Formats: sequence, structure tokens, C-alpha cells
Amino acid sequence: MKKFGLILLAGCLAGCDYTVPLAESPALPLDPALAGLWSRTRPDGEAETLLVLPLDKRECLVSFPAGTPDAMFGRACLAQAAGLTLAQVRWIGTARGKQPEEARVYQYADFSVAGGRLSVR
Repeated sequence: MKKFGLILLAGCLAGCDYTVPLAESPALPLDPALAGLWSRTRPDGEAETLLVLPLDKRECLVSFPAGTPDAMFGRACLAQAAGLTLAQVRWIGTARGKQPEEARVYQYADFSVAGGRLSVR
């Protein structure tokens, strides 16, 4: 399992939902180093996992927290905005089979992969 560090991920997942995508279709290639099962230990000692599975060279499936009954699933690609390359996730449903009930299905995050570690901001 790979290690990942989260900075403000809870805020990113809870408070930064958008109705409009930055990229209408995946155009930028993904870094193959993103693929895999990423894990971190929360301050309470519990493990959280993020699963990233490539769908093709420009898009991937993500699941967070992977392997749990409340896991969310989304399609992710890269998008450019304000000179930054961001991960754009469109949430499509949960492990319980529930689909989003509102139009705020897009989230964006700055990230980096270095030394076998994924950092999401």
C-alpha cells in the first residue's frame, strides 16, 4: 500500500462542491504513479484508504474511503485553471448504491506525487 498525506481533505470533500466542471472532457494525461491503493493513518489511529484505478490514459476511477460501506466513487481527470493543474473529480455514487441527489458533484484538488507519497491539498 502506498502512503498519502491529506491536508484539508475533509474540507475539500465537505465544502468545495461545484456544479460546473473545469474540464468538459479529459484531455491531459494522468501520471501512472497515481494508480494504486493509498493509505494514511488518521490522528485517532484508524486507517483511511484512497483507491485510484486508471480507466484510460486520461481518466481514472477513485474511491474514498475505499473498502468501507460509506465509500464514495468518482471519475477523475486533470483540469487546468489559473495556471494550476488540478484533479477534477465527478462523484457518481456510493458503495451503498446511492447516487448524488443534487448537481454539486464536482470537486477539485491540488496534489503531488513524490517519493511514493501522494499529497492532496
